[in-house]
Amino acid sequence: MNYLQTERVGCKERNMSEEKTDSQCVIVYLHYVNEQNLGSCPQVKILIGSHQYSGVLDTGCEVSILLEQLYNELKLNGFESLELPTQNVVLFGAFSGKAHRIRKQVFLTLKFGDIHIDQIFLVSEQLLTPMLTGYYFCIANGIILDFLKGKLILKHDAESTEREIMNR
Repeated sequence: MNYLQTERVGCKERNMSEEKTDSQCVIVYLHYVNEQNLGSCPQVKILIGSHQYSGVLDTGCEVSILLEQLYNELKLNGFESLELPTQNVVLFGAFSGKAHRIRKQVFLTLKFGDIHIDQIFLVSEQLLTPMLTGYYFCIANGIILDFLKGKLILKHDAESTEREIMNR
């Protein structure tokens, strides 16, 4: 099930505060089938700092995205991370049809037991789940999704761990 698709195009942005022409921009489309199906998507528990969160695993998604509300909650709880601005990244919601510019990305350390993984997330106010991890995250960390056993197997460097897939 694809939730997100990105494409790099020469574009002219419309209905935004500033217009850009003849430049490369990244357009990100969210394609949730509907909100009711979100609960049945494969998810895994992820530790950020000392708090546990649920993240949707989407192998059809090129990038990882974090809900802005979750990011603000992390900051309120004293969690510090590297925050970087973005340029020319636009998010389109499948239901609203409105364009939302992604203005920042954050560098977070995710914990899976003894394994710590550094990951960059785009921060969006328009996301139906707190966190979405994408294809490149899965590839870079040797993730195997075993739906028959309901396990996520993570092979990072010389270490390996298994996590239960929720909502399988």
